[in-house]
Amino acid sequence: MTKKEYLEFSKKHNFKISGKNLKSDVEYLIVINAKKNFNLKTSIDDIKFVLNILKINYAKDKEKSVLLKLLNEYKVDNEINIDALKDVKNLKKQKNEELEKIISVRDLRVSFRDLKSKKRIIEVIRGVSFDIYRGKITGFIGESGSGKSVTAKSLFGMNVNAITEAKTLNISGIDMVNKNENNFKIASKNKNWREIRGKKIAYIPQNPMTSLNPTMRVVEQILEVMNVSSLYENYSRSKKIDEIVELLENFGLENSRVKIKSFPHEFSGGMRQRIVVAMAVISRPDVIIADEPTTALDPTIQASVLSLFKSIATEYNIGIIFVSHDISVISTLCDFVNVFYAGRIVEKAPKYELFTNSKHPYTWALLSSMPESNDGKMELYTLDGSPPNFSNLPPGDPFSVRNKYAMEIDFKEEPPLFKVLDSDNHYAATWLLHSESPKVQRPIQVEKIAESVRKDFNDAGK
Repeated sequence: MTKKEYLEFSKKHNFKISGKNLKSDVEYLIVINAKKNFNLKTSIDDIKFVLNILKINYAKDKEKSVLLKLLNEYKVDNEINIDALKDVKNLKKQKNEELEKIISVRDLRVSFRDLKSKKRIIEVIRGVSFDIYRGKITGFIGESGSGKSVTAKSLFGMNVNAITEAKTLNISGIDMVNKNENNFKIASKNKNWREIRGKKIAYIPQNPMTSLNPTMRVVEQILEVMNVSSLYENYSRSKKIDEIVELLENFGLENSRVKIKSFPHEFSGGMRQRIVVAMAVISRPDVIIADEPTTALDPTIQASVLSLFKSIATEYNIGIIFVSHDISVISTLCDFVNVFYAGRIVEKAPKYELFTNSKHPYTWALLSSMPESNDGKMELYTLDGSPPNFSNLPPGDPFSVRNKYAMEIDFKEEPPLFKVLDSDNHYAATWLLHSESPKVQRPIQVEKIAESVRKDFNDAGK
């Protein structure tokens, strides 16, 4: 069923639902209103309409009272993403659920030749390992130059002139590592990239202003994506356009059938970003890489675009890698978080775990910089210094020179990823987790963030 049909149904029953909502949000609001207002006077066809939204199986000959009971007893949380509509920072604690792994990366290393000395190789990604899950959003967070984008682009072979190696790089069942070679290099001309780019992985760049071809109408640019996808090989042009219109309407672009005939310069930045997102989604990839997609947008537009990514993950069951240097955005959006520093992941955990039980001093610095960590009685925290130069990393832990919790060993030896006790999937690369290290108190700003997150989570569960 289309969003238009949902809105007509809502109008029929006087449900006050705005057409500006996403399709998934309209579904949720219809269900909530129906549970409150439907009774035995409601027509059986209207009750079935709502049951079909919830995908509840029922016998066609069932009485109205039985169908009404099915609707009233149904727990909305099981099927609809209520968290996407609640302003509680979406900090839902991860449960021990079965997650479908669609990308697996182990010991990824990316190097480039020094421009001044071609013989010198500079390693910028230094042994990164992570997994991406279907229907979940994984955040890559860190300062500019920490290796987030290079890591993301390695997943579809778009780092120009890079030397890429990994012990494992498996993308939707496609193994990109040649196990017959001892060096584990990943060839930039590997024919498997054709099966990955645009099909398994779609990419959303930073700036929507320059992402679209200014000489082509929007509809033709989206059709280009559909024309190379096997999903639409039997579709006529008019049917493809119907798909485009429904998707853009679902993404909040009203009157899309007329607007898609326009050129990119005729759209606002927020509209252009929605079009670029639609181009990524329409081929139904397994994973979308969003490389700081809200950086060039006004703060008022950012919130609606972030809500769109939540909807994509849940409604289309697509895994999303969200690259950002804004910890507040990560706190709103992601299910899992990987914290990058100097080409390594220095802490990784489910979001709730990271924001309530962070262990790495660099993560503490990022959290302390959030406005929510400050009660207005003291200056907002700023981290001294700058990220290190990859061509001249300091000995030991690269963060040691900026780390006020650094010990003598930090200046001599880089710490491995330690597993955090009492946690299944929380790791941090800090010597503070060593059994012989002294116990330190986390900054008061970090404790305030943790307390706020716990409160939001408890309130959401009520």
